[in-house]
Amino acid sequence: MRRCLAIFILLLAVPLWAEVPRLLAKPLLLAACEILWRRFEEGDLGSERTNQLARCASALVPLLTAAGESKLAEEWKTRTSPESLLRTTFAVISSQFEDNRRMAGRFFRSMALQLLDNGDFEPALSWAKRSLDYRLNVFSQDNIFLAEARSTVGLALLGMQRYQEAEPVLLEVWETQKTAIAKGTITPLSVSMCREGVGALVKIFEITGRPEKAEEWKKILATIPDYASPTYGR
Repeated sequence: MRRCLAIFILLLAVPLWAEVPRLLAKPLLLAACEILWRRFEEGDLGSERTNQLARCASALVPLLTAAGESKLAEEWKTRTSPESLLRTTFAVISSQFEDNRRMAGRFFRSMALQLLDNGDFEPALSWAKRSLDYRLNVFSQDNIFLAEARSTVGLALLGMQRYQEAEPVLLEVWETQKTAIAKGTITPLSVSMCREGVGALVKIFEITGRPEKAEEWKKILATIPDYASPTYGR
């Protein structure tokens, strides 16, 4: 009799023990998400931290749904969507650099360049446009730093294969860059962006079936110096 009772208790306990990891996981993940979210809102916006938050929430949402907490699950799903994270990041950075739009523009552009390197063209375009918005209020239309912001927008559009939109942006950028080269005021980063922008125009003309234009811009690319003027300055 006792043996049968022991077997019955064991059979009952096995599924209960199997549930323990899942039961523990939900409150632990929820606590972790809350901590990461608070740090995110306070300005801990690095890509590693953002990825941690997104991964944590993606593990938490199914557990909340399974537990019948669909409202909380939807809240975390919405809060940590790429669009929501981007909006929150913009808001936090904008508040941090409220009195320094130049620094904000530089930060937004650096994020865009990082995303371009990773091939994440759609979010890169959002960051690049935000950088351009900030720099429009700081620099004159013919300023090389405004051209850099525009160039980043053009490169993101190219990555998204929106060639008709990218072409006029990159052509406008080249006019400013060409003037800076002639004046000897080109910066090291601007030289790199200049070569990349003209190279992007070559690619656009090749892809859209305009080989003569592509050859014309290859010749222009060959004239761009691979160094910066020692007289450049911000």
